[in-house]
Amino acid sequence: MGVSDKVSVVLFANSSMLACGLTNSRMTGIETLGDIYSEGGTNFESAISMSVDVLEDSENAEKTILLLSDGESTVSNSTISQAIANGIKINTVYIGEEENSIVMENIAIQTEGESYIATTAEELIDIYSEINVIQRFDMTDGDNDGLADIFEISGMKLSNGQIIYTDPFIADTDNDGLLDGEEIKPIPTHKKEIVFDNVGRGEEIWSYVFKMYTNPNLKDTDGDMVIDECDTKPLEVTFSGSDLETKAAKVIKDNAITIIEMAEEYDVDPRFVAASIFAEQSLNVDWVDSATDWIALFDADMSVGIGQVRISTAIFLEEQGYVDEIYGGINITVPTAGTFERAVAIARYNNLVQNEVNIKHVAAYLRYFIDAWSEEFPEIASRGDILCSLYNLGHKKQPHIDPESNPFGEYASKNFDLMWRLLYIN
Repeated sequence: MGVSDKVSVVLFANSSMLACGLTNSRMTGIETLGDIYSEGGTNFESAISMSVDVLEDSENAEKTILLLSDGESTVSNSTISQAIANGIKINTVYIGEEENSIVMENIAIQTEGESYIATTAEELIDIYSEINVIQRFDMTDGDNDGLADIFEISGMKLSNGQIIYTDPFIADTDNDGLLDGEEIKPIPTHKKEIVFDNVGRGEEIWSYVFKMYTNPNLKDTDGDMVIDECDTKPLEVTFSGSDLETKAAKVIKDNAITIIEMAEEYDVDPRFVAASIFAEQSLNVDWVDSATDWIALFDADMSVGIGQVRISTAIFLEEQGYVDEIYGGINITVPTAGTFERAVAIARYNNLVQNEVNIKHVAAYLRYFIDAWSEEFPEIASRGDILCSLYNLGHKKQPHIDPESNPFGEYASKNFDLMWRLLYIN
């Protein structure tokens, strides 16, 4: 917010409530947003009418309403006309599927605002970035660190999918001697990427991506014991280990984006997914494994792929509904395989040797253990040592209140910090 800018917050469900009148206090506005809660019901008429009443007497030259909702409602022509008469532009952000957003789109069109649709939290961050970059909605930098406060609060998406938040009241969030705006490029770039579905159909997606020079939340981004301000190569992850560990680290680095995406899909800590793969690659994989994976084609219960997913585990996850049967939509042609069962085995193997599919199974298996053990052991989702141990031991172990980690899980947990650096440092 600039010196002359003011903000107000109107909450609405079945009715509306003025949570914060027009104020030029950033702190008051942020604290009010922090108290928002979900109640149910949607009443655009009440919300817009109250917002227009608040802005009507404002002397500010530019008046804008940002209408954010995940519900459906209607608004009268008279209320829209009142907004137009007072020079109020309404930007709308609908959270949900496109077919339900028509009313909000029309509100934006009639008042010369912009309409947006978000189906995920990540898309919502893109929208806030776009509004701020294109419309210069609020480029206030209260702590003079070079980053607009709205970016620090709503989040800044990196090219690898990670979202970074910084403190809008502290210029150097991690106290490493570098301003937050020196560690992240202040203005994002509009980047195109192709996102593929599970049968290979690609969709062009545009998003706003920030470039990170060093992590504004870490004094030592790459973990080399040299703080970022003094580090000539602050993003160079140095790793000294065995040959297998070095190769395993490269596997994680090369598949970082997929690991993060699959971890997000199954709501699992990405470090745990990466550490499970890293431990398998470091402890359980050698040239014999690579040379004998093909035996799985003959229904043998072999461990396959970068996460060493057993054929029986893949079948179990299919049966439990954690992955689709023969993930990837493979068409099975029986005549070329001999029998249907043989064709299924070939299709399953051909899928599991693909890194993306294999990583999906790793994340799905960890999710299964979280679901299966959460009642007996509620902290399971945050106990990576136990999760990785269960990943290694398999699903036949019955849940109980006092699980212990095994050597595999302990090895994996020792490398969680390394996993974070391999996944998130560009």
